[in-house]
Amino acid sequence: MDICKLEETICGYDESAKLEFKVEFYKVNQIKPENQEDRKSWEKARQLQWGELVKDIISLANGNIGYFGEPGYLAIGISNKKNSQGTRDVRNIDEKEIATRKEILERVNSYCSPSIPNIDIKEYSIKGKRIYVIHIPPTYQMHRLSKALKTPKREFSIHAVLIRFGNGEKIYEASDEEKEILLKQRRDFVNEGTENKVKQKEGRVDPLPIEVYDRKIEMYRKVQQCLSKIAIEGSISLEDLRNLSLQIDEAIFMFDISVDNYLKEFYQKAAQLYITDKKLNDKRLPIGDERSKLAEENGEIVIWFLSQHEIVRYLFHKYIAL
Repeated sequence: MDICKLEETICGYDESAKLEFKVEFYKVNQIKPENQEDRKSWEKARQLQWGELVKDIISLANGNIGYFGEPGYLAIGISNKKNSQGTRDVRNIDEKEIATRKEILERVNSYCSPSIPNIDIKEYSIKGKRIYVIHIPPTYQMHRLSKALKTPKREFSIHAVLIRFGNGEKIYEASDEEKEILLKQRRDFVNEGTENKVKQKEGRVDPLPIEVYDRKIEMYRKVQQCLSKIAIEGSISLEDLRNLSLQIDEAIFMFDISVDNYLKEFYQKAAQLYITDKKLNDKRLPIGDERSKLAEENGEIVIWFLSQHEIVRYLFHKYIAL
């Protein structure tokens, strides 16, 4: 990333699955206290800060669906919030705060499988202040945690694949469906240039019969309509649930088992959303732990649906693309 591109990014770009801003570096190089008791809490806090850095690097390497093959950037010294002028405040970073490239890569790869081959750290001067950008080149791998990872806010489980929402606001463990799609993106890249790719380029692939296309695209549209309605209303009606059940019942005859299994889970989630929403609207349920737990479950289901648009597009693509 050259300096012009960096300044443009600071002014106009938002965080994404491949870009994150940090106003200061992770507190991994603070001076060790002299007092023995203070050292214990210092070391614990330091390890959690390393965990936070590891989490950010691995999730930027993985990105999310639709970001395959793009580099990741972690910009240190830049606020993640825009100011009143629509740009971002810049903070001068002391070079003593920054860990070395070797330290970061070794720490990341002690938690990462397969290993991330390389990162690069560059220093820039923006508005007279020193900032740093950690560049994570495209790896064409899906990186899992080789052991549990603790950060200041949460713990991620062993074998988890850390990915990021497209707006960069949340890092989470990929679902089985998301991991399948991420793996497929990588397999497709490796298999590029196969006979089927050549046939497509030469126009020798038989087109999908229009009546088959119509039935498949209709199911895709129904699923996306359901997602849009949940995104707007945060709930699903009993009628919509019944219609969804009728639609996905035929999926096994038009798609392979992976799509059928996905749509079964989709319906189960929709049914859970209907049930939790109905219970929450029951005025007989008092305010308390049970209602709070139910509201949390309901919110998690809605968030799951909000992350499914790209997954649905990708799953249906190979069966519908002309």
